[in-house]
Amino acid sequence: MPQAITVAVKDDLPQSQEKEKTNRHPSKGVTSHWANIATSWSLVTLPITALTVAFLVMVFQYRVTHDDIPFENLRSSSLELKDENNVIYVDLNSSVILFVTSWASSLAPMLTGFIMALASFPIARQLSNTIRNGCTDSLPTPYQFGLTLKFLDGSALAAIWFWMVYLISWGKTRKPQTPILVKVSNIAVLATVLGKGLLQGDSEVPFTQVSPIPNPMGYSFGLIPQCLRGNNSVAAQSEFDNGVARTCSMIFGRSAFLRDPPVTLQVMNNLSPNTSVYTHTASESHGKQFAYFGVPSEELNDNHDFTAHTYGAHTSCSLISQRCNLESVAPTVRYNCSAAFNGHITDANLHQAFFTDDKMSKSVLDYSNGPNKGTGNPFYFALASGEGSGFSSVPGGTSNPEFVQALNGIETFVLGCRSTIYDIEYDHVDGDITRFDARPSNTSVSNIWQSTTSNDWTNWSLSVKQAMTAALVTANTSQEFANQVALSFSKVSMAMGAQGIEKRPALATQNRNTTLVARIPLAPLIALVAVSFLFVLVGLSFTALAIWAARFEDARNIQASLGITGLVADRFEEESLKIGAKSVDEFFAEYIGEADRRVGMETDSKMEIYRYITLKGTDISNSDHRYPGVRSRPVHGGRTESEESSPGEV
Repeated sequence: MPQAITVAVKDDLPQSQEKEKTNRHPSKGVTSHWANIATSWSLVTLPITALTVAFLVMVFQYRVTHDDIPFENLRSSSLELKDENNVIYVDLNSSVILFVTSWASSLAPMLTGFIMALASFPIARQLSNTIRNGCTDSLPTPYQFGLTLKFLDGSALAAIWFWMVYLISWGKTRKPQTPILVKVSNIAVLATVLGKGLLQGDSEVPFTQVSPIPNPMGYSFGLIPQCLRGNNSVAAQSEFDNGVARTCSMIFGRSAFLRDPPVTLQVMNNLSPNTSVYTHTASESHGKQFAYFGVPSEELNDNHDFTAHTYGAHTSCSLISQRCNLESVAPTVRYNCSAAFNGHITDANLHQAFFTDDKMSKSVLDYSNGPNKGTGNPFYFALASGEGSGFSSVPGGTSNPEFVQALNGIETFVLGCRSTIYDIEYDHVDGDITRFDARPSNTSVSNIWQSTTSNDWTNWSLSVKQAMTAALVTANTSQEFANQVALSFSKVSMAMGAQGIEKRPALATQNRNTTLVARIPLAPLIALVAVSFLFVLVGLSFTALAIWAARFEDARNIQASLGITGLVADRFEEESLKIGAKSVDEFFAEYIGEADRRVGMETDSKMEIYRYITLKGTDISNSDHRYPGVRSRPVHGGRTESEESSPGEV
């Protein structure tokens, strides 16, 4: 029983085909090609061009570079402040750049179909010439023609796949590729490769820029005006200038007093809002430990690097108990370092004295020849004391001769020290000191700290005593013990002279600004732009070829039919509909409102051969109910009944 598969949409608007055909104006063929060319050209070129230009504008508008370091000495060794070779940094979120480039990479593959649409015009022209010249062997085989239609009217990527399968799997049975198939396949491969080549890689990286600060912060320290009028010795600070004492750090009269005690006490107890005492071990000075002035940590900006001037001290001490003949003479321990420093240690009190030289021959407090007019830099002092009782050991072991135990159990000792005051210039970069240049100060500067510590020892002795107690427990050797005490003295002596200094602008200040930026390698960037404009150039080239080919009537008429739509119209519609048609849409009766035909399939009684057929109206009801939508006809002499009827119609 005849069977048929039908695909139909019923049309309720019948009109006269003949009337419509007579209403068409005579024409030299299809004229819709200009709209097709213009549409394909605009879709191929304008979006990719716009996205590429937008991408380049973003890259170069927001490009950032590591500018030259304003102060070479403030270059950070831990931060990369130099542009990588062949890399561009863009101060934009990488997702913004990815959004633009992903649009380009997504659009390009979708636009390959429009490149193929433009290419169909010169292909149609070549096909026309081949037919006109009678070159039958250059015409495609039916399967090659099917592949050509896939390239021109379908997915280029899918068509490439079927084309490759045809080349590889058909082997020797296939015919040689015709020039038309070679050309259309090459164009499809080119368009697809260009479309897939629009990819851009980027990543986000920390990016640090430095710039000078026009108004330097107050990270340096200098002397107050009162300390610039003399050599700041006891004698100099005791003088009067027009009835005003030249006091720098001390007030001298019958007794000696700190000029501004709150400043010293605040600095000593780490409570000052302006000044703090820090310690630093300087590799430039063979590992010496310095105490120096700096601004409090809460005043430091983490993003500021600076070069500052300040003052500092380095003190070195050693145990000189044997040199001073330290011995127990019950119930005390006696020491005799020199005529200027001797006595008895009876308890844990601190004995101290400052001298004009390292031989301890004369105390700076010896005013027999008038007030002290200053000492050199360094200045010298000695400390004698006893610490605690019941210690199981002392630094260097219980037999260390530099420690003598009194009858009451305290460990006694004598330290000889020298302290040097320095003018310091240092670089502070990324939270670390990268350069520490310490040079001995002149005596006008060192006398500030020498005169203050030697005349007002009560304010610093407690801190040093605490350091002695801690060192006696923690130090392993005599020198470790002496070094800990020396560093403690450097810190408190700096605090004692803090009244004579004030904040000054830094010598150099720069700001570090670290942000996340997009890192774009230059090679992929150039490749992206090159491929984008090559894609556009290919589109423009095929547009020019399409315009050239469309000048020929036969080329544009063949191009209109060179597709699945044209093939369907040729197979299932009347040829008379093509007369006067201006576009391929007019090849169909449905376009003029008369669509009484439906497309189906039929098979023979054995259901081995299937073929397309067209049916009209009631023919659909004759389908076999055992095989819905399929009708079969007996084969008569190798031809079905439908084949004996008019072509394309039952």
